[in-house]
Amino acid sequence: MHTDCGPARSHLSILFGDSLLLKVIAIVVLIVLLCRSDAISQDFQGHKAQIDFIRLFQSLHQDLPRERLHLHTDRQWYYSDDLIWFSAYVVAGEHHIFSGISSVLYVELIEPDGSIAERVAVKLENGRGEGVLSLTNALAQSGTFRIRSYTVWALNFGDSYTFTQDITVISEEIKESAHIQKDEIDLQFLPEGGHLVDGIPTRLAYKAIGTDGFGLDVSGTIFDREGNEITDFRSTHLGKGIVDFMPYAGTEYYAVVNGQNFDLPRTLSSGVVMNIHPDEGFFEVHIRATGISIESEYILFAHVRGNVYYVSPVPVNEEKETIFIPRSLLASGIVHFTLLSPEAKPVAERLAFNKNEVDKLQVEVGIDEEPLGLRSEVVINVELLDFEQKVLGGTASISVYDDNIIEYDPYATDIVARLNLEAEVKGYIEQPGFYFSDDENADDYLDLLLLTQGWRAYDMTDIPNIENIAVTSLPEDGFTISGKVLSGWFARPLEDATVVLSIGEDHEHMEIVTTDENGRFIFSGLEIYGPKIITLRANTQRGGDNVRLRIDEQFKHIPEDHEPVRQHAIAYTSEPVYEEELPVAVSPGERARTSTELNLEQFFYFGEMEEVVITAEREPVDWLDAALRDRVRTGQLHQIDLDEAEHLNSLPLSVVVSQLPGVRVVGNELSIRTGSMSSARPVIILDGMIFEDGFDLLLHLPTSDVKSVQVLRRIDEVSILGARGAGGALVIRTRRGGGITPREKRGLITAYFEGYQQSVRFYSPRYGVNLPVDYQNPDTRITLHWDPNIEIPPGNVKVRFWTNDISSIYRVVLQGITETGIPFSATRTFKVRDNL
Repeated sequence: MHTDCGPARSHLSILFGDSLLLKVIAIVVLIVLLCRSDAISQDFQGHKAQIDFIRLFQSLHQDLPRERLHLHTDRQWYYSDDLIWFSAYVVAGEHHIFSGISSVLYVELIEPDGSIAERVAVKLENGRGEGVLSLTNALAQSGTFRIRSYTVWALNFGDSYTFTQDITVISEEIKESAHIQKDEIDLQFLPEGGHLVDGIPTRLAYKAIGTDGFGLDVSGTIFDREGNEITDFRSTHLGKGIVDFMPYAGTEYYAVVNGQNFDLPRTLSSGVVMNIHPDEGFFEVHIRATGISIESEYILFAHVRGNVYYVSPVPVNEEKETIFIPRSLLASGIVHFTLLSPEAKPVAERLAFNKNEVDKLQVEVGIDEEPLGLRSEVVINVELLDFEQKVLGGTASISVYDDNIIEYDPYATDIVARLNLEAEVKGYIEQPGFYFSDDENADDYLDLLLLTQGWRAYDMTDIPNIENIAVTSLPEDGFTISGKVLSGWFARPLEDATVVLSIGEDHEHMEIVTTDENGRFIFSGLEIYGPKIITLRANTQRGGDNVRLRIDEQFKHIPEDHEPVRQHAIAYTSEPVYEEELPVAVSPGERARTSTELNLEQFFYFGEMEEVVITAEREPVDWLDAALRDRVRTGQLHQIDLDEAEHLNSLPLSVVVSQLPGVRVVGNELSIRTGSMSSARPVIILDGMIFEDGFDLLLHLPTSDVKSVQVLRRIDEVSILGARGAGGALVIRTRRGGGITPREKRGLITAYFEGYQQSVRFYSPRYGVNLPVDYQNPDTRITLHWDPNIEIPPGNVKVRFWTNDISSIYRVVLQGITETGIPFSATRTFKVRDNL
């Protein structure tokens, strides 16, 4: 049978972007797999309904490709004044090819109680992006915070396509809350393949979790309702286990654990059971049924990330049917085995993980010279080798940080676990990195996980009724500004009204649209960077200005509700090696403050020297928050917290800032009385971005969007801003980067819009290059080096950076994706000593 490959090729161009079509090898492989006809093109006589189902299933995955994403952060833990640097990877399709579907990635910092401390929008270029979150926007508290990231397109396919990562945050002022494990448990039993069927032996998986959401090891006994003991069981990994079980229809079963009773699933009088045993070179599939016609012939098919690799008719009866499927036929990843009845109804499903030999990868991370001294250059060599020991290229991100403060968690999520496992399994996965480790039980426990937590993005029974599969959000190729135009007198929707949008204080970009029959207007595909003032003006079709203009909330299409973050215990290292080796011991709290201070100081005084590019002004401001926080608490620095001063929320922001000492707003002029005689105009620092002419912000930014305002007017406070600080500064923090809020005005609206986060470069001193080797201030940086985007050519790449003044053990973490779509992660440590 001929298979038309033309549509698949055009779909690839739209999906992955023209630039990726240059990667000839990857695209050729993908086209071959999408166009393959050996799996499902055979005209199986008598199986038309089942084959149509499989074809519809595969076309659905091709027409609605899923975006899977991962964020690599520079560390697993932070202090409460820290910056969180991240690199984003967004892939789509079967082979982890970088996605060209979405251009906007949202990244949120969530506090322990579930509130959003900060939200940033990151520009995606061919599936890659980078940015930074600031913990200064969150309450100072120790505990587990969460990073959440998504595209609106990914939200269509369930929670597993939303990236989440828990991070540890340490605050000096507030001690961590104890991690308490209560005795109450939730125990679920899950039959392999989906059902217990009368008289067919099977494997019964189970999982137990405590009230804190973590796995809880249990042991117990299964009984029937007559009180007969059937079998004992004991969990083997994080509350999960498996027991061989023979069920009988008409008999009810329950388990007893610690005096609590838990019902088992009901046993069906007829049905099909499918068991799968992953062996070294193949999957051994056993299928057996009871209570069905002997002539029944089913179809077994297997897919990986939506691409069907295996289709075969299977005679199903009371005799066990065994099928051997070579692993080499299947791509690496979660394999979905589905058994279809003659009516094309899914009757059994099982998930298993495949590791194809051709996807084996060797990642080399070597250091030219060890051990290393203080303020010395480090050269790391990175090389990728495939299963034939041939060199590969790829893209990666790398972090180097002090590993002797908080214990490194080798089983935390990384890009391998995220893209291969977490993106396809519903719910929280404890220690996801374990399943891809070198532990001898990793493969067996991964299979156990898939027996207890396997799922799919939507109900397979919805496939024939494709209209039941809802896609509520389209991909974003930029930002959207929308609203409604109503008549001035009776507030009726106005059709064909003209709406003009201008962006920026100088109106550097303008667009014009007309309203539809409901008075709605929309500007889409907008590229806006940083916080911007936008102006909307509306007129009737005949040019009249007696209209009402409503503007929609910027983030109305984004979920706002978050559950509280489950709390992890903080694991401090037991014996810091550097404390006894330094002339003066450095406490962790002092370490946090001085490292942030140094980062700014070097950034400000040496940032414009050769080979250092300043791309944004956010970092000095984040340091400013940290450095001046103590003065705020003691009253030495003047600020207004609008959460505490609620009575000011009803006033215009220009009036609120006038309450600060030394601040005057007269007409369209803002002035701050400083200790200098300079007539320079004040600057406004809004959410970390500096506006030298930002008075319009005071006029148009709603006070309800503002969290706090501070005034900087002393010489020591504004000196870090250089000449621009001569006129003083107002520091304004908004609530979560809230963007536009809903409002209505007559004919003209000026509002504050939160665009893409502007690029911020991580500063790493280069002693002897852009910083004197004998620079006097101590270098106590925790993160030595961060590079969110390293292109690795076939062969190797060298990464260079300099050590600090702390003798310690440092960890290198490398994550990325090869040019052939294989995610990889590697880590190693090295020592720095001061006596070399």
